[in-house]
Amino acid sequence: MLSINRLILHNCLRQIAIGLIRFCLKHSIKVQELEECLRALYLELASEEILKKNMKVSDSRLSIITGLSRREVQKMSTNEPKVKTSPALVMKVVGLWQSHAKFIERRKQPKPLSYGFEESAFNKLVNMVSTDLNPATVLFELERVGAVERQGQELKLIFRTYQPRGDVKAGFEVLGCDIGDLISVVEENVFFQPNITNLHIRTEYDRIREDGVSKLKTWLLKEGNAFHARAREQIAVYDQDISPDPTYKGSFARVVLGSFGKVEEGENLCD
Repeated sequence: MLSINRLILHNCLRQIAIGLIRFCLKHSIKVQELEECLRALYLELASEEILKKNMKVSDSRLSIITGLSRREVQKMSTNEPKVKTSPALVMKVVGLWQSHAKFIERRKQPKPLSYGFEESAFNKLVNMVSTDLNPATVLFELERVGAVERQGQELKLIFRTYQPRGDVKAGFEVLGCDIGDLISVVEENVFFQPNITNLHIRTEYDRIREDGVSKLKTWLLKEGNAFHARAREQIAVYDQDISPDPTYKGSFARVVLGSFGKVEEGENLCD
């Protein structure tokens, strides 16, 4: 394991936490509430790490890993199952709809899909992603965010990118995944210096005239969606679920591409 100076790690932690603290201050979340949340998360994630190593979760191990006393661990531990949603799976349904040969037309446009019965094309699409997903639940979510529309007996994909708008829990779960992956990207680039670095690019201008605000916001959204569509098409070529190679016997990797664009309007950002 790479040994990194603790002072450097503390500075890294400070940079990572800046956005979190600003969020807490904006929404009047007190430091005591944050501490309680962090302690609970330490236990939850430490338990996951122990299970990944095929080891039994115990109060002693949790105490050693997290730095919490055994008394605190015992007080905070719960046997209640963690109920987790997965917007990532809904995203994969949309991605599969745009890239799998069964669900696209010759012009590589997503086909309208039959729905509402066991052998419908939409049900088959959802089941290809996960048999644990309920197609009706996925359809409800896609309709809720305006990603699909019903046309007679078929569903048409309207939005090419799933965005959990209006759903605080799902939206911030996606954010949590983004933050975790972005931290990993920077960590690998700066600490391990791979031969091929991970993509990490930032573009910022801070003196944009008012007449460009709405135009640039629309452009960023349009071009971002188009870029991700091209990326999904390229990545899908190597995905064993979408483009299976029956002769392949090797291991598998995970590919993530995240994007965000923000236009911050202010009374006078030029001052």
